[in-house]
Amino acid sequence: MSNDAKNNSVCCSSSCFSVLGYIIAIIVSILIVAALNFMMRDKTKPVEDASRNTRAAERKAELHHLQTNTVAIAKAYGELDANGIQRIPVARAMQLIISEYEDPKAGPATLHARVNKSMVTPSFE
Repeated sequence: MSNDAKNNSVCCSSSCFSVLGYIIAIIVSILIVAALNFMMRDKTKPVEDASRNTRAAERKAELHHLQTNTVAIAKAYGELDANGIQRIPVARAMQLIISEYEDPKAGPATLHARVNKSMVTPSFE
């Protein structure tokens, strides 16, 4: 066998092709990741400072509005809905619950009665 034929048989063996296939697969994978990185670069840019500051001011104003309304609602009497359910201040509600539970048997009984009253199924007759 000549020297050229011997070199061709070693270079073109199945193990040489499998190694070459792995190398090509790795190179293609790296190129795909690089292409995805390049395409996502525009989509992940930070927002300009002006719009970020504007949005932060809006969120801060909304939080302040929510906090002031929550405090006002928690300290005031009012009607919740047309069914006659009333809103009372939180401090007053705590006083009522404490006074109900001074008697260990009456407190849970009152609670169960209120739950049963609120769970009445509506009648469509």
